Amino acid sequence: LMGAFLAPAEVGRVARSCRFFRQVCVTNSASSEKLWKAVCFRLWPLRSSLNGSEARDWRTFSLERQTCDRRWEKGLRGSPAVSTMIKSDESPVFNVHKRGDMVASAEDCCVRIWDLARKTCQKTFACNSSGNRMVLGVFLTEDQSTVLSGGADGDIKVWDVKRGTCGRVLTGHSGAVVTLKADANKIVSTSFDGTCKVWSWRGRCEQTLIGHRGHVCGLSFQESEPRNVWTGADDGLVKCWDIETAQCLTTLEQQGGSVWCVEAGHSSLLTGATDASVRIW
Repeated sequence: LMGAFLAPAEVGRVARSCRFFRQVCVTNSASSEKLWKAVCFRLWPLRSSLNGSEARDWRTFSLERQTCDRRWEKGLRGSPAVSTMIKSDESPVFNVHKRGDMVASAEDCCVRIWDLARKTCQKTFACNSSGNRMVLGVFLTEDQSTVLSGGADGDIKVWDVKRGTCGRVLTGHSGAVVTLKADANKIVSTSFDGTCKVWSWRGRCEQTLIGHRGHVCGLSFQESEPRNVWTGADDGLVKCWDIETAQCLTTLEQQGGSVWCVEAGHSSLLTGATDASVRIW
């Protein structure tokens, strides 16, 4: 029960409260391993799944993950200098997406899953296709079980992280897919074909949002309203859409430059453009 609710630090405080709980949380190997395994699979599901075994010391594993998280937070608060390099070879990286202690990277012809703590590649998904194999977009789901990749050939592939297999291919874009977002119910993609598409997880295209001129790159869900998304494009416009009706709700003009980055919060919107500007709306 404790493993389903308590953080590692809280388990430590419980262990120090009395002899009984110290046995449960630390000294009794059977009960403590069961407890720490539950904690690890709840907080770091993908990393735990990739390294799960009956012989695993789950308390030590938890300490490793906590150390990684602390270093990450310390790096965010400290100097902006690069402190860790997990990749250094000739393949260019076009996109990255971080979830917990795992990072998904989109490269010239594959998607890789990286462990930040060990700086190692855990999985590689080769995006073989009959067209251009370059991968531009990538998205790792919140539970770290699924990766989406967007290719220069216009295909979106849905990957099972644990099995390392492609479970579904979404086709419909006529240009490269550059940005991907998803929640439990839908997948949203932007493309060089000038559109933004909304998909079901079964692979059905439910809406096509048309209104930009040129490549559409920027994409963000609106935190305060999940049915709304924001897009940015080469035409310098930023648009808010109702993805259930495919209606454009708002249009903002960037005043110069293509809008490549969009990030929507509860009460503000950030955009980045090729005119070297970052705007807060």
